[in-house]
Amino acid sequence: MRSTQTSRLHRGELAALVTELHPLLAVSDQGRSHQLAIVSATAPWLDHHEADEVLRAVEARLGGFGEVETLLDDTTVTDILVNGPGPVMVERNGRLSVSDVVLDRDGVRLLVDRLGRWCRPRPDAQRPISHGVLPTGDRATVVVAPVAIGGPHVAIRRLRSGQVTLSQLAEPAVVARLGDAIDGGLSILIIGPTGSGKTTLLAAMLALVPADERVVVLEDVAELPTVPGHVVRLESGPTADLRALVAASLRLRPDRVVVGEVRGGEALDLLHALTSGHVGGMTTLHASSAAEARRRLLLLSGQANDRVEVDVVAKHWSNAFDLVVTMARQSDGQRRVVDVCHFGESS
Repeated sequence: MRSTQTSRLHRGELAALVTELHPLLAVSDQGRSHQLAIVSATAPWLDHHEADEVLRAVEARLGGFGEVETLLDDTTVTDILVNGPGPVMVERNGRLSVSDVVLDRDGVRLLVDRLGRWCRPRPDAQRPISHGVLPTGDRATVVVAPVAIGGPHVAIRRLRSGQVTLSQLAEPAVVARLGDAIDGGLSILIIGPTGSGKTTLLAAMLALVPADERVVVLEDVAELPTVPGHVVRLESGPTADLRALVAASLRLRPDRVVVGEVRGGEALDLLHALTSGHVGGMTTLHASSAAEARRRLLLLSGQANDRVEVDVVAKHWSNAFDLVVTMARQSDGQRRVVDVCHFGESS
């Protein structure tokens, strides 16, 4: 992990030096000491720390993510947001602010190109929306023209370091209740808005599943951390969407089926799994209450089959989950469990 000390250089001065040194260092196959000598010769007024900072910035442009690399090295940053050329926004402690990183068009183009190596599909005019997971585990979404206006637009969600436990997300009584629910094989739906900590809670609950149970985890983009135990992980792709994965999971002898997030017609397939003897299933859903979750699940089920009988599906959904757990981001930026209720209850 590189140093995250405050820059001694003015941002414009640093950018100008990076632009000047980039072609010189790109053709240099010498060691780092030789490259530092090139930096010092080009800008002799820099002290050792400033020269090292400039070299790191050039290295980031040569092989990393450009100027954004410094934000990726900052452990206090949880989200990085690029809205085309201009200042980069970041989230720290649940609050958005303007960072001191400013990208020009070349900087944005470089970032999109480098992120494209990890996104599926690689973003272009024919496939302008793309998602991926970086080698660090950070999750990236890239949107380019013609969809992006004034873009490209990039959002990078940082991987939280270390395993977050239930006790960090809920009060002791709630921790005990959820622990009992997992031990008892109850099916659990986690809801909340974007950034409320749904995936973090799901990972914390997965860590409590008994190690002798076979868990099949299905995701559009693999972002759940590795957990101990007998876990089979499947990720959707061009040849198998999430619906296909849910159907396949039932033939893999699961004790529990876990879907990272329900977004579309896979809701109907998950319904079949949860109501056909597969207990202890878990998933997440964008919703702010149990009542809204029921409506959304019914709507998503309809996306799978135009001939779905609403009344029949609604009755099945009422029996699919035992508990619904609501996550929310507090005023201090902390993500916490704010409600636990039976799925049939309103909240």
